[in-house]
Amino acid sequence: MLATILDNPSWQEAFSKREEIFAIFLTEFAKGVNKSVIQIQYIPWQDIPGYNALIKHFLIELKKRDIKKLPKYLIDASVSLLLNEKLLNIFIGTVFSKTSAFDTQNVFSVLELTNTWLKTFRDRQVPLPTTFDYSFFLKGLYVVMDSDHAFNTAKALWVIYSNYGILPSKSPLFALIYKENILR
Repeated sequence: MLATILDNPSWQEAFSKREEIFAIFLTEFAKGVNKSVIQIQYIPWQDIPGYNALIKHFLIELKKRDIKKLPKYLIDASVSLLLNEKLLNIFIGTVFSKTSAFDTQNVFSVLELTNTWLKTFRDRQVPLPTTFDYSFFLKGLYVVMDSDHAFNTAKALWVIYSNYGILPSKSPLFALIYKENILR
């Protein structure tokens, strides 16, 4: 029966377009693997068969899409994929690197998405990964705040405020903010 289903070209075509069905599969895959394999057997994510290919295709989709128009199902998939906390750097790097500080709407959307990702760590009550690239993240926030777009500066400060509890208190972020007289 499984062989018949797998040979059916209709689902293969829908899945290959990396649309909603792909994102729903990724969401359920991440939750299922985390619950049944990662937490119980302590097998690293990269050792799960097919995992790297799925992540590669998801990242291609994330790079290809306009962040302002990113569908909810892809955002939900990205949140589920963050069960592998090492992906946070890759996700933030992907969306930050394709954003211009002068495209106010895009910056606003990227900061909203970044906050959603950081919120998953707050909600799960787990710290940010030890490998989190604070310098890249802070440089991105600094560029946004330095761009003199009031909405983007406000949104960047909102991201900081919303995630204050999971950012380390000795973070260079706070020194940067005070140094630049943003909060004085």
